[in-house]
Amino acid sequence: MLLIIAFVIAGFLSGNNQTNDQGDNRQKVNPTIDTFKKKTFRNYYLKGVYYQKISSSDEGQFKGYVATAFSTHDRYAVDISLLDDRRVGWLPKGNFRMSNYIDSLDNKRVPCYGNIFLDEYNRMGKGKNKLYAEVTIPVLYNSMELEKIDELFSKHLLITNHLLKHKELSWKEALAVFKLDEDIQDLNDLFKTNYNYTNISGLFSRWTAIHEKENNLNELADMNVFKDLISRLNKKNKEASIRRIQTALIKLGRNIK
Repeated sequence: MLLIIAFVIAGFLSGNNQTNDQGDNRQKVNPTIDTFKKKTFRNYYLKGVYYQKISSSDEGQFKGYVATAFSTHDRYAVDISLLDDRRVGWLPKGNFRMSNYIDSLDNKRVPCYGNIFLDEYNRMGKGKNKLYAEVTIPVLYNSMELEKIDELFSKHLLITNHLLKHKELSWKEALAVFKLDEDIQDLNDLFKTNYNYTNISGLFSRWTAIHEKENNLNELADMNVFKDLISRLNKKNKEASIRRIQTALIKLGRNIK
């Protein structure tokens, strides 16, 4: 399961645990009461996913939106939908803070980012696999910040899709992955998120080895710009990659920095 390969916004994006704001017995009168007080990312496992108009073809990470909904069972009902308006599921009952927060917004909705996945071991009769979903919702961020968060998740999706191919990537595609990782780490610093990719270490080391073997000195030397990525490689890959890059720099008469 590709959970945001560490769609870790610290749980997925930030470090908060699965959330269920208890309080279903409260009257929903003033949405500004009992809402969130600071910027954060809220993480939830969704209910009712299996019964929606989604299928295994929707498996994977998604962009969507959050809106309140009418329900005779939960006055604080909050639905999660895909961008094409298909509902993915709803938040656990009684999340009054999220419900009040959404109602306080002018457009009555907020973007969200999540993951739909299959559980092959928890079947729902007749051999059907059960669908699950989890979601991260940014709270109290302004429109400019939400644009940056959307940029972060879009780049995360792109790099994840690239890394699925891994060994089949061309040098041009691999270079795009390294540049995406650089952008993502900058956004990680901005939002205190934690998008990291375990298989990027092997990809980087693999291309230093390919360039060394094929004597592509310029390409190898140019990989020296990815300082942050190099610093996050495991010890074996880091030592090998630095040695190859420094050898290329020396042969080309460039400074080793």
